[in-house]
Amino acid sequence: MKTMKAPLTLLFALLCASGLRAQGLTFSLRNDLGFARRGETVEVSVPEGIDPSVCSLRDEAGEAVPFEAAGNGAIRFQASLEAESERRYTLVEGTPLSPLKLTFAGVMDKEQRADIAWENDRAAFRMYSQVLKRREASTGNGIDLWQKKKPEPVLQQMYSLPNYHEESEWGVDGYNVNGLRLGCGAINHVTEGELLTHDPYDECLIVEDGALRSEFVVTYNNVDVGGDLYTKTVRITTTAGSLLNKAVVRYEGPSKTFRLALPIYRHTDLTGFDPQATAYTSTPGLAGWAELPSEGVIKSEDARFYEGAYLPSCETEAEVISDYLCLCVDYTAGTDLVYYFGGGWSVFPEGEYQEDEDWFEALERFRQTVETPIKVIEQ
Repeated sequence: MKTMKAPLTLLFALLCASGLRAQGLTFSLRNDLGFARRGETVEVSVPEGIDPSVCSLRDEAGEAVPFEAAGNGAIRFQASLEAESERRYTLVEGTPLSPLKLTFAGVMDKEQRADIAWENDRAAFRMYSQVLKRREASTGNGIDLWQKKKPEPVLQQMYSLPNYHEESEWGVDGYNVNGLRLGCGAINHVTEGELLTHDPYDECLIVEDGALRSEFVVTYNNVDVGGDLYTKTVRITTTAGSLLNKAVVRYEGPSKTFRLALPIYRHTDLTGFDPQATAYTSTPGLAGWAELPSEGVIKSEDARFYEGAYLPSCETEAEVISDYLCLCVDYTAGTDLVYYFGGGWSVFPEGEYQEDEDWFEALERFRQTVETPIKVIEQ
């Protein structure tokens, strides 16, 4: 299994607070890829002694750039860079400008469902809990995809609707997880060629509910893998502007290696439903799927739903296991495995996905941004 790249963190040289007051702290971001990167969220660790709460971030035109604190003195903001270009920023004393809230993570309908639901400015998702399983026995660890129509958080409004399976001004839940199916990106183990499911989460910890990044950890107890029991944790991060969520899975238990699959449910087994789907499987470790809406009342004409997955350590093309398009890898218990998953639809962002190939091209570009993160150039 390949070594995973560290999370994107852009480091400054150590400067004192007096230097910041005197001349500002200047750095540049560089995009080494051959295409523009729009609204990409970056984190920058600032030197000890500098308090971001009394600073203003300025771009090279002198315009204030919204940012939020990211912990340990770091700042987080969105940057847009043209292909193979640099852009300069300066952190100076002043009043910080806060960004609009574009991500959310929270436990919804705690008494009846206790779904962990999350979103960024592109798509929304949820996973199920033991609370729901006590009411609905056919509940597993699948991931549900909700299609959005606005960049700001919409989940709280959608949960308040009489029927969120009917398209509204906020979006729609039109993606059928079909009971015990794994849905969009619920990584699971493969035994004797069969992709298995397990119970929904037992515990959920919200790590952060920020404007530009939100994160949580779900824990599954007593997951049976070939007769051995494991504690499985999944840490999921959603970031403003990002096409896919980032996730880290870890199984704690007996030391052994087993097969994991990162799946996309293809809806090919739904009675009376033809997904009329297109698959993207030509790049090792990357998979894409485009299909018709699989449930609900969809008012937007000619709507296409999209799902995608990226498993950096996977060196093979996607394969079909039962009703799933899967990326597979051998995994050793007690280690972290990083992967990415997500989805969207042709309606939002408006005009972005006019053809299925537009979604597949976006997936390929996302893969490249993970492989080649934005760099910091110290001034």
